[in-house]
Amino acid sequence: MNANYAATDNKIPGVDIDIHNICLINMRDIISLCESDIFDDLHQYHLLDKFSFKSRDTKKVLYHHLLSIICDTYIHHFTFNRIIIYYNEKECMKTSLGRLGNKYRAGNFLNTTINKIKSLLPIRIFYNDNHRFEEAVGLINSNTGEGKDFLLKIKLLFAKKNLNFSFLKVKNFSQRYDLTFLSEKIFNSFFVKYKILVQ
Repeated sequence: MNANYAATDNKIPGVDIDIHNICLINMRDIISLCESDIFDDLHQYHLLDKFSFKSRDTKKVLYHHLLSIICDTYIHHFTFNRIIIYYNEKECMKTSLGRLGNKYRAGNFLNTTINKIKSLLPIRIFYNDNHRFEEAVGLINSNTGEGKDFLLKIKLLFAKKNLNFSFLKVKNFSQRYDLTFLSEKIFNSFFVKYKILVQ
């Protein structure tokens, strides 16, 4: 098994495992790419002074940047393989965003956001706190029994093809948090690529 880093327009590397038609993208890389913009907006709107993950304005900033970069990554990532976001909470908590405010609330916010993304968009997210992203890639490339078992767990994400997504849910969420970039055009582009890649 051979895994090669693939190019992407927004500079987030992906690991293509061509023989299994899978492309892994690290959630930590997604956060790292947009966190400077997040902090700029939090500072601009004076949300850092009394920072709270419960604040609606704070959520608007965080959701805007996280969902924007995830959509951009999924739609424009140069790969013919099925895209999976690899989410290791421990890794993500080491980013500046993960160290923002109370550690427990930061972790809870990230987990809640991941679940929201899964309910809104047709995207596969693989949770694993036992292996960092690089360790997971090494495990897959090891071609050992453990590596094969690990890869099987990842591939099981595609065992069920859940196409029960609608723009209405996205529209309601985007209106609640003023996420104007989440247009029907973006959703349709996302969904079209999803249907192509999961076939």
